[in-house]
Amino acid sequence: SHLQLCLYCSISVLSTKIHRMSVRTFVKGSTFWIRIENAKRANSVTEKMWDDMCRGLDQANNDPHTTFTAITGEGDFYSASNDFSPANWNTKKAASKDVETGPFRMGRRLIDHDKILLGLVNGPAWGIAATTLGLMDYVVCSDTAYFQTPFCILGVTPEGGSSISFPEIMGTSRANGLLLFNERLEAAEALQCGFVGKVLANNDLWSINTITGFSEGRFRAPHD
Repeated sequence: SHLQLCLYCSISVLSTKIHRMSVRTFVKGSTFWIRIENAKRANSVTEKMWDDMCRGLDQANNDPHTTFTAITGEGDFYSASNDFSPANWNTKKAASKDVETGPFRMGRRLIDHDKILLGLVNGPAWGIAATTLGLMDYVVCSDTAYFQTPFCILGVTPEGGSSISFPEIMGTSRANGLLLFNERLEAAEALQCGFVGKVLANNDLWSINTITGFSEGRFRAPHD
């Protein structure tokens, strides 16, 4: 019926509005925030979103009023790495040896970034979302976070500079457990081996004290 069609169209429009696939940037105090917003797909990153993250890092670098650049995700996941959905990825461009794709440009920007890089890991981080944390200056994670790099399953080499950064941070054997054998690194062990600097209870991660700590150029846990 006409009523059912209108209702279906309304629901479709609403669903489209709710499902954001974007990268949001905003400034709080002395911190430039970059937030991955693709919660329906566990914050996996599309080609356009990689471009947006690179643009955000450029903006943060050129902002004279900020000292810190913080990267985080929305919802329960930090990021499940790349979103290779055909509609969201130019496969011909990605396969070209002459084109530097979004993830590689992102890695280069993290390495060359002039500001202090902070990672606020609000949940699990997979693949390149986990490996690029090794390029940051300080990482805080939720107690629900874990880190996994399934490169051996996918048949690809470690990315994000992790073949260098991981052994330097956590030692050769533990790093190879992640990179070669798809072992999972839990939040508590990530703190113990130095991959993250602090683990917070999930409910405290977005508390006003945590955000204020980042924004004022200092970090403290709510109960420190």
